[in-house]
Amino acid sequence: MNKVRDEDIAIIGISIRFPGAKNHNIFWKNLCDKIESITFFNNDKHTNDENYVNAVSALEDIDLFDATYFGFNKKDAQLTDPQHRIFLECSSECFEDAGYNPSLIGAKASVFAGANMSSYFINNLNPIYNPDHDQNFLISANNLRIMIGNDKDYLPTKVSYKLNLRGPSVNVQTACSTSLVAVHMACDSLIKHECDFALAGAANIQVPQNKGYTYQEGMILSADGHCRAFDSNAGGTIFGNGVGVVLLKLAKKAIEDGDNIYAIIKATAINNDGFGKMAFTAPSAEGQSSVIKQALLKSGLCSEDISFVEAHGTGTMLGDPIEVAALSKAFSTNKKNYCALGSVKTNIGHLGWAAGMAGLIKVALALKYKNIPATLHIKKPNPLIDIENTPFFINSELIEWSHNIHDTRHAAVSSFGVGGTNVHIILSELNEEQQRLEDTLRNNQSNIFLISAKNKKALHEYCLLFYDYLKDNDNINLLDLCFTVNESRGYHTIKKAFKVNSIKDLSNKLLSFTKVNSDFSEIDIEKYQGEIAFLFGTNHTPLENLGSELYQENKVFKENLDECGKIFYNLTGENLLEVIFSNSPNKDLSKYKKYVLFALEVSIAKLWLSWGIIPFFVLGHGLGKISAAYICEILTLEDGLRILIEHDKVSKAIEESDETPEKKLKLTLESIDFKQSVFHFVNACSGDLVDKQLYNSEYWINYLLDNSISGKSFDLLRDMGVNVFLEITPNKFEDSAFKAYYNDKSLILPSLKSNDSEFNQLLDTVVELCYTNTNINWKEFFLSRSEKRFSKISLPTYPFQKERFWLGKNT
Repeated sequence: MNKVRDEDIAIIGISIRFPGAKNHNIFWKNLCDKIESITFFNNDKHTNDENYVNAVSALEDIDLFDATYFGFNKKDAQLTDPQHRIFLECSSECFEDAGYNPSLIGAKASVFAGANMSSYFINNLNPIYNPDHDQNFLISANNLRIMIGNDKDYLPTKVSYKLNLRGPSVNVQTACSTSLVAVHMACDSLIKHECDFALAGAANIQVPQNKGYTYQEGMILSADGHCRAFDSNAGGTIFGNGVGVVLLKLAKKAIEDGDNIYAIIKATAINNDGFGKMAFTAPSAEGQSSVIKQALLKSGLCSEDISFVEAHGTGTMLGDPIEVAALSKAFSTNKKNYCALGSVKTNIGHLGWAAGMAGLIKVALALKYKNIPATLHIKKPNPLIDIENTPFFINSELIEWSHNIHDTRHAAVSSFGVGGTNVHIILSELNEEQQRLEDTLRNNQSNIFLISAKNKKALHEYCLLFYDYLKDNDNINLLDLCFTVNESRGYHTIKKAFKVNSIKDLSNKLLSFTKVNSDFSEIDIEKYQGEIAFLFGTNHTPLENLGSELYQENKVFKENLDECGKIFYNLTGENLLEVIFSNSPNKDLSKYKKYVLFALEVSIAKLWLSWGIIPFFVLGHGLGKISAAYICEILTLEDGLRILIEHDKVSKAIEESDETPEKKLKLTLESIDFKQSVFHFVNACSGDLVDKQLYNSEYWINYLLDNSISGKSFDLLRDMGVNVFLEITPNKFEDSAFKAYYNDKSLILPSLKSNDSEFNQLLDTVVELCYTNTNINWKEFFLSRSEKRFSKISLPTYPFQKERFWLGKNT
């Protein structure tokens, strides 16, 4: 088994726009089905030119863009090159495909990317070529605005700006090898710990797309619009449009985080031919061979470990033999015909600056799905390539990628740029046992599925996309699905959350929602947009066995309750957990009720905090003041229990007119090192925000012995924008002043209720919290329920609401 090294890099996200494929799933299907995505058309204008080829390798809808999603106004959207616009879309999608919200990891994310020169600027914006343009429109745009929208220098930084990515952002330009040079630089940045995530890719969109090209004998372009790499009829390639992006991460960290790993990059290498070749535009066997050797050396593999090479493969009669000779020299083995040789250019043409990305993504998907797609148009090998006496064979059909059960599949991809910059990358599969641990969470246990969009129409479409996806993927793991979606697709303003217990349940709820509630009238957005307050109080209802289900189901709750029990035992010699969870019909909880309440409150509050539910204000009433003070880190857990024990003695002594316990309580308070509150702490008696007086034991003894609650405290919360109240007290926060304050613009949410499934009650509350301003920590939410390091999975991405933004007639 191939060991994952510190310097190995994982491909965890992929997004593409290739001819005939708007996403990588369609691209892979096209490859497996041997589809050639070249469009042939009739053009009467050139019918008399025998050298004119009516073929294009084009993209659909390059004139469309979701300007609102990315914060573009109409004018800027029209002025922006489609290379920039579509690369931005793909970059956003790439994070979604990996299961990440870029706004949460932006400080650690970098961009390395490049694009071809802007033909949109030349052919569509330039008034020399488009005299029909509204000249006032272009004059009002100013040169800087046009330059930023079209100059390739601004491609990566525009992505960094729009997605708030604050790692290195570098423009890469090496012609046809640009995209793989970007990958090389991204890997280097990750290894040097300049970033934790790195986007790498390129865009190549030349307009207009509705015309062919003129064939010239002996040049790079094909005579008939087909690319026949390695075939005896090889006569050149066809240039095409495309955009490809990958998201990269250190492999060990990706495995640890349960990322969806397409492939592992074992090594990248880069060099230049120098002047050791026939011409500036010519390839060099020596340069290519050298870079392949460098990559093999860095990978720690030998050439016989590589069983698939995705070649540069332009389909020229001389270029292909030079490349195979370079590969054979670098492999330096006597073993024959064991390694498949392919070229994706036979499917989609030469994508220019994005060509290497097409090859890399093909290889990554081949490793993921353990099949090697066919190279098209192979009838008879190029006679200048003695293929039988090389390590390679050219597969003309889709083949299963067989290997020894104890071995790992390895592949390589090359990209060579005009001007001589060569790149070679070696990749490996990730063995499933390295990535996935046993699932210890029942797949039918209730979960939360949260999806969001920037407008109602998009949310409706998004729900339909997932409904359609689940019809074809009903065996998917519910935990993996919910974790991936909640982490990466739940941060927009228009949301819908479902509590579900199975994939079938989710499918039914998605369908019902899209049919009945497409107008989202049941969601009162304003009701949820205030600040959150935690309410700690005194409880007069039975607490028997409350918390027992949570104790079994949730690690955070259990750890905190255990810690309370441990400290209570050290202070009193009594077993608090036995009191809480005893099933004895004769047990009397009244003696311990305040300690049980304290333990339950702090454990519940710690659970909410671990899930990212952070209060803006904390209010404690009665003995809930002590729980609230602990959660605000004003005092320690032990201090809280000590105060509670002495307070209990004071309560009993009041009936006997004994002042001694009150003095002991004061001594206890004087011994405590009170800290600054980490949250806004509200004095329930006076209705004031508490600050410096927290350090005064006199304040605390008066505060603790005063069980009143002032309506001013709720006036304060209202004035400070609080309208979401989370009851930490089990069953109900009981106070008439609060009831008077509560109205239909306030949201009050319970934590625990008797006679209800405790975890289902929490999930119901989390569903409501999904619509508030809080950012739920979904990773901790799922980790607290399971020992399993769940996996992220590739899922449908955002349905951009595109409109036409285009200057000029032709696309």
